[in-house]
Order: sequence, then structure tokens, then C-alpha cells
Amino acid sequence: MIRPASLNLILTYVGRLPNYFDLFLGSCRANPTISWTVLTDQARPPDLPPNVRWEPVTMQSLGKRGECVLG
Repeated sequence: MIRPASLNLILTYVGRLPNYFDLFLGSCRANPTISWTVLTDQARPPDLPPNVRWEPVTMQSLGKRGECVLG
């Protein structure tokens, strides 16, 4: 059983994912008390851990979000 996450880390990644990304997902899976939100323009991996949320974005939408937040 996965306990509720006490920490949510938000990552942005635009462009081709690195070849070690599966290892990163393995470390996410091994830390179920941490939630991960990945904002990216890449396709969702097939075996995403339950504590990782995949949110598709474009570079333009990231820029607009930044402008709204930062002014």
C-alpha cells in the first residue's frame, strides 16, 4: 500500500528524454512517499510508477505559465 505523499517535486523537461530516464523512474518507484509531477513534451512512458504524474506541455505553454506566475 502506498502512503500519501508528503512532498511533491515538479520537474520540467523539454526535448528527448535521457537514456537513463528509466533509472530515474526506478528511483521514483523506490520512494513512494514522494510525488513527482513531470511536465514534458515527450510521450508518457508505458510503466509509469503510481507516484509519478505525467503532464504533457509545450515549450510555449510553459512560457505562458511562467509569465502568469512571474508577471
